[in-house]
Amino acid sequence: MVQSSDVELQALRKGLKEKLGHCLLQAQQYEGILKAIAARYQVTGTAKGIDDRTAEIQRQTLGQLIKQIVGSFLIPEDEEKSPDVPDRPSVDGSSFALRIQIGFPAEDFHRIKRDLDGFVSLRNELVHHFLEQHDLATLDGCRIADETLIAASRQIEDQLDSLRTWAGDFVRTRQQMADHMRSGDFLTKARIPWA
Repeated sequence: MVQSSDVELQALRKGLKEKLGHCLLQAQQYEGILKAIAARYQVTGTAKGIDDRTAEIQRQTLGQLIKQIVGSFLIPEDEEKSPDVPDRPSVDGSSFALRIQIGFPAEDFHRIKRDLDGFVSLRNELVHHFLEQHDLATLDGCRIADETLIAASRQIEDQLDSLRTWAGDFVRTRQQMADHMRSGDFLTKARIPWA
């Protein structure tokens, strides 16, 4: 005969698997959006073509991506950074560099940086250490793990909401830039007088 505590334990474990899976899927969604931004917020190239950073970005971990975008895509308002431009001109002729950035007041920037560092740690704890940190053989251990996953899901969702906002700003900025570059006004004013 199965004890009621065994049934409850199995039900809690099943719920934990679903909640952990949900958290990991949310974290992967975050990473996918971040990789799309990281591959496109800075564009460099020459008259022969644009440098494609997608393959390089796809190999990076979440922690590496966060380190890359904090201070270059997400910046304090008073610290404007120019795009990374090669030290020497291209042998292929002219070259260009463009970077889209989102500026925040210094206090907000430092909070965002701290929150992102915490998010990376949370993701790593869930992926690498969740089972060793929680006793899933007991009802109390499962209840504590459940509370941990509920809090983690909220934190991940908060980070996803922020990232979606930044991604929306990024997409709108790119679109405005593209519209401006296609405009007759840009093409007329960008002409080289001696050409």
